[in-house]
Amino acid sequence: MGGKGQAVRLDPFPRFPADSSQLIRKLTDLFRDTAKQVNDLTEGKVSAVTNAATSVPTTGTWKQGDFVKHSAPTVAGIAPNTYIVHGWECTVGGTPGTWVAMNVPTAVFGGGGGGGSVLSAEVIVTPAATGRIEHSETVTFTGCLPANKLFVSVAPHADSDENSADMLGINAMSATAGTDQATVLLSFSEPTSGPIRLNLMAV
Repeated sequence: MGGKGQAVRLDPFPRFPADSSQLIRKLTDLFRDTAKQVNDLTEGKVSAVTNAATSVPTTGTWKQGDFVKHSAPTVAGIAPNTYIVHGWECTVGGTPGTWVAMNVPTAVFGGGGGGGSVLSAEVIVTPAATGRIEHSETVTFTGCLPANKLFVSVAPHADSDENSADMLGINAMSATAGTDQATVLLSFSEPTSGPIRLNLMAV
């Protein structure tokens, strides 16, 4: 059983005693551990992540797409371009495989600590109706400056939108900062048209 603050790796093949009183105790303990694990995960507690670590994996066999969460992230970089290492993702399976750091730009809320300011906005770009494999478009991004570093991601789409965030075949996307604007470049796996919602973040 796991103690307080300790991650519990659930046994997929538990053995149950034949005695009814011991069975009830076993089931109660199993439910308690399962409930704690699920509750801690939904509350975002790193103690519930069984493979969290303080550094990139150097041992073990991993598959492409496996992710290891950083158990003790700290702010790195120089303001305003500060970030934390959220974790590491395996890009080539193996022992231990090839890993890349998942860096997240930081902002400080509620006082205390360091970190840079973050500017964000949702924008819409619209590839031509004929459909394109690549699309470049300059959009308004008030407050953005050429010195900013931009991060771009697909924003949630409404059911009534022509495109769906889950169905867009985007191979790559990037954004270049300008004065109160950003130029977005998208690359698709197949000809794509219609409005696409994007999140922009400038640091």
